[in-house]
Amino acid sequence: MISPPIHFFLLTFALLTTLINPHSIHNFCEPTNYYSTPSSTYKTNLNLLFSSLILNTPKTGFSTAIEGEPPYHVYGLALCHGDIHHDACTSCLNTASENIVRLCPYPNGGIVWYNNCGVRYSIHNFFSQFPTVKDFFNMCQQSGASKPFEFEQLVISLMESISEIAAFNAK
Repeated sequence: MISPPIHFFLLTFALLTTLINPHSIHNFCEPTNYYSTPSSTYKTNLNLLFSSLILNTPKTGFSTAIEGEPPYHVYGLALCHGDIHHDACTSCLNTASENIVRLCPYPNGGIVWYNNCGVRYSIHNFFSQFPTVKDFFNMCQQSGASKPFEFEQLVISLMESISEIAAFNAK
């Protein structure tokens, strides 16, 4: 039987190796329950949103934006890894904004993550909301977890272990 510290290390290593893969892409699309096809006004607002995020994010590594008026408003957020050059950030955001529309064809919203950046957009204001563990599991299930229930249990166990270590070993 593997000891708990080794188990913790192996699980952490396995999760990190999937994140380090330069070709990995993770995405999650919001369920289609509002729009079934985007209007030209919404498409224009979405393009303006991505342009704003691509322009402003490389300056600080993070930005949010809102474009349009109800019912065609769209909220967006973009971030880049802190240790990459602003040109690499811009390139990553360009790729992400192009792919998120292809990966999430219905305009309710979506999230896409690459190694160096991430983009999220939605018809709902998500700025004051933190993604839930359920959102994370939904994303993992979409990307092909072969045993989602077992994966969920491992992640919960890992998070509980990390929480205990952080809470009781603070310096």
